[in-house]
Amino acid sequence: MLFEDKPPDQLSVLVATVRREIYRGGDDGFAILLVDADEQPGETTVVGTLTDLAIGDNARFLGNWKTHPRFGLQFRAETYQKVLPNTSKGIEVYLSKLKDIGPVTAGRLVAHFGTDTLEIISQTPERLRDVPGVGKKRAKSIANAVGDDVAAREAMVFLHSLGIQGAMAHRITRKYGMETIQKVRENPYQLAQEIRGLGFLTADQIAKAMGLSSTHPERLRAGIEYAFVKARDDGHLYLPQEELVVFAGELLDVRAEDIEQTILDMLKDGSLSCVDTQNRWLGPEEHLDFETRIASKLIALSQSSETFKINPSEIDFAEAALGLTLDAEQQDAVFTALHHPVSVITGGPGTGKTTILRATLALFQKRGIKVALAAPTGRAARRLTEVTGAEALTIHRLLEFSPKQEGFQRKDGNPIEAQALIVDEVSMVDVPLMAALCEAMPARGRLVLVGDANQLPSVGPGLVLHDLLSSNRIPSVRLESVYRQAKNSQITQNAHRILDGHYPNTPEQSDELSDFFLLPLENVEDVHKAVEGMVARRIPSRFGLDPRTDVQILVPMNRGTLGAGALNERLQALLNPEGKPVAGYPQIRHGDRVIQTRNNYDLDVSNGDVGIVIGHGVDEGSICVRFDHGDIFYDPEAIDDLRLAYALSIHKSQGSEYPAVIVPLHTQHFMMLRRNLLYTAVTRARKLLVLVGPSRAIAMAIKRHDAQKRYTLLNRLIDDYEIE
Repeated sequence: MLFEDKPPDQLSVLVATVRREIYRGGDDGFAILLVDADEQPGETTVVGTLTDLAIGDNARFLGNWKTHPRFGLQFRAETYQKVLPNTSKGIEVYLSKLKDIGPVTAGRLVAHFGTDTLEIISQTPERLRDVPGVGKKRAKSIANAVGDDVAAREAMVFLHSLGIQGAMAHRITRKYGMETIQKVRENPYQLAQEIRGLGFLTADQIAKAMGLSSTHPERLRAGIEYAFVKARDDGHLYLPQEELVVFAGELLDVRAEDIEQTILDMLKDGSLSCVDTQNRWLGPEEHLDFETRIASKLIALSQSSETFKINPSEIDFAEAALGLTLDAEQQDAVFTALHHPVSVITGGPGTGKTTILRATLALFQKRGIKVALAAPTGRAARRLTEVTGAEALTIHRLLEFSPKQEGFQRKDGNPIEAQALIVDEVSMVDVPLMAALCEAMPARGRLVLVGDANQLPSVGPGLVLHDLLSSNRIPSVRLESVYRQAKNSQITQNAHRILDGHYPNTPEQSDELSDFFLLPLENVEDVHKAVEGMVARRIPSRFGLDPRTDVQILVPMNRGTLGAGALNERLQALLNPEGKPVAGYPQIRHGDRVIQTRNNYDLDVSNGDVGIVIGHGVDEGSICVRFDHGDIFYDPEAIDDLRLAYALSIHKSQGSEYPAVIVPLHTQHFMMLRRNLLYTAVTRARKLLVLVGPSRAIAMAIKRHDAQKRYTLLNRLIDDYEIE
């Protein structure tokens, strides 16, 4: 082999001219280029984040030589720098691509000045008027075009010197243009606010590279704002001042006095608010606005919409429509949902939430009320459609979210076109989404919220369902009874045992009728082998389930030897060893189980949708993924939103159900082990649930009922809100 792979600290240099473009992605800047290298025969393939390189560009690449399993030897560029050409042909190609010059003028300039053209343009631009057809105005525009391009190159060099490379450098220069160097020098911390994907920690590294002091006012402000970003990641909308001072002080490694003074300054200029003067809770004004909008709309709906009177014949109608008899608890739930303009129905597995939802829908329709159905995720919405027979949408679809138009199109002044809205899986709804949903409700609309309050809270900030249930002004019903059919399921029985703080019952392993099993294994490698054996052999042979489509591994976290990442690597090797790697994404193979990681409205796929890569797409580099709702074709840029899904985090599984679920639970997951996490995992299984791991890890999760506290105000705002 001509070249050997080298470690990152021994990068190779390749100076070359771009000849052809094989592939180019979107915002990430990933590209595959064919280049003519100065010291290599023939064309060389360069891959990497090559954002602004085009045909004819000269560049100095830093990277490693790698051998792709399908495409052979490639140069994988870690970074690159454009260099000005030094040949007549190169200069002509370079100038022809610049704005206000073009190929004709470029040819004339090079024909007249040869290899001195660029030097003359930059040093003595008045000489350009010696070229036929170039006047004073034209000479100035040529000099400006070259000057702007050189400035852009200097900006990239400046960013590279600060450790910013690739797609991130491209995003910054695209945002600030010719002002890039000035903007970064003025306040590097504004990058964390204005550049997607660049957070405080990166901005702080840039600031340190520029020599800013640790107590610079902009650093202290940015650190406090970052503290709220981290708090929001943990579900909080606010923080007590004492906690904020400690956290920001440790983050920035500065004195508490410096943080306290900066907090005072931010309170004065309105960039921070004191939302609870008694307890000194602080937070962004935006967060208080979200919760206030929810409270005001719910109270307004409660007081502006009429209450419905329910007569016995309507209960008879609902029972006939459902083909079953409603007991007293269920009748009370239906009455609450119909009678009150705003209501909440909650309960665990087997308690009849779906029955109440279907009965409520039937009675709304009987009264001629136009009803919309919604859920937070695509899978939850499709399940809602299955159980009701009526079309259900994701909340984002219902509110007509449009990235191009920057947000939801259904809002105040353009509400949803329905008189009543039923929302399922409300435990997953965070405060910003609930605020948007409330804003889109018609003035006299009716709202029924259904969910399981014992599941994990929303990934996003807030405690919407809990706060609504704990308020005194929103009517609610908690379903407690487990009905006969559900009682026959040990999954359901053990889910309720876990909720009550009891260890799950473990049937005899020979019990063919059981749907719940536990394997008490201590050693991590033993857990891996047990999971692999169940997925590949035992479950398919005993239960007739497809290991790639019907069996889902759920774990508390993504990292670690028993995290989703490690499990996915091993399960891919076990279940899809011969799968052909996807071009440009070798971590994904044809035949793999994958998950969509963000909403893509153009493709009609939602965050959390799980499917199988079934083959190539129509265009080069594209693939086809088979989901429950159909086959979706991904172009190379969209593939970046896919991840392996043989194993998922329990948080990622919310709103979904799977025929069989295996839950590896271990003491290495200690930080995540809580009762609601285990309960959520168990309730994801429809036909089969297997817990694998040491008994003490399961006991630890059941014992820890201290659901992580979230600082929210919604319940208090609802109770205290008064219509003006």
